[in-house]
Amino acid sequence: VKNSEAKKLGLGVSLFERLDRPAVTTVLSLQYRMNEIITRLANHITYNGILSCGNETIQKSTIKFNSSLHGQFEWIKLALSSELEKSVIILDTGNDTIGEANCSNIFECTIVLDLLNVLKKGGFPENEVGIIAPYRAQVQLIKEKTRSANISIEVNTIDQYQGREKDLIIFSCTRSSQAVDFDILSDQKRMTVAITRARHKLIFIGNVQILKSYKIFNNIFSFVGSLYLISIPKDRKL
Repeated sequence: VKNSEAKKLGLGVSLFERLDRPAVTTVLSLQYRMNEIITRLANHITYNGILSCGNETIQKSTIKFNSSLHGQFEWIKLALSSELEKSVIILDTGNDTIGEANCSNIFECTIVLDLLNVLKKGGFPENEVGIIAPYRAQVQLIKEKTRSANISIEVNTIDQYQGREKDLIIFSCTRSSQAVDFDILSDQKRMTVAITRARHKLIFIGNVQILKSYKIFNNIFSFVGSLYLISIPKDRKL
């Protein structure tokens, strides 16, 4: 709603926003999707400690596949580790802006493909991997590259992933330069949706220095800490 008078009269508030008020809504504290590390992250950025895991099986769940195929490269071992403590990982692309244009980023796309190839070789089910990107151009780029690589993975925007869930979610942040106008990456509700799609593993790929300009990512970085923030080598190999 662009008309200021209409906004004053309340027409700028959607039906869902009207319903989403403390007097008429209840936050369910028990959840049966995310393991304890991803639940802690959701609590840290949005839910203020309200959420807890429904049972111990969900609490301790991790990804499982043939990890012997990681090879000798440390960054991919850490990124795809099945250790519970490494359920949330950040892959820092550094200042590499190769191929960034119109809200797409080819370098991040190649990192996504690196991860998917190792998962595929290790027998991880493709239908339990989801790729989320904030911009349609990046979604389209990743779809094209995965199709060419004969990898059948669901790739969508945050909004399209609402109500969906996967064992492993890879989030391609895409940005290598700060947005001038309002950006999806600063939208608390959307980012909460993205984070809570993952059951067992959540991997962010992006330029950490740029992402620090977004409040929600500063909160994510403070939760993860430097131990699980991995710099991608420019000469990476699998």
